[in-house]
Amino acid sequence: MMPLVNGEYSIMLNGISHWVKVDGDENNTVPLILIHGGPGGNHYTFERTAGPLLSKKRTVVYYEQRGCGRSEKPDWDEDYTIDLLI
Repeated sequence: MMPLVNGEYSIMLNGISHWVKVDGDENNTVPLILIHGGPGGNHYTFERTAGPLLSKKRTVVYYEQRGCGRSEKPDWDEDYTIDLLI
């Protein structure tokens, strides 16, 4: 389990490194998990616009899916199955 402490993290899921960022841990709230749109999306814009406003009152966890944004890209198209994305 990843600690909910402010910062950027890399977590391994099914052999792929995924980017995660926690902001607003000092609020001690139930985390708001943000998953970007896509396919191929990221959090670049949101984490600089509405994200900082949310993290003033909530614990916010940004997650970028495999092959998107700052997460690692699989070598094979077969590694983008629904089961692996979920």
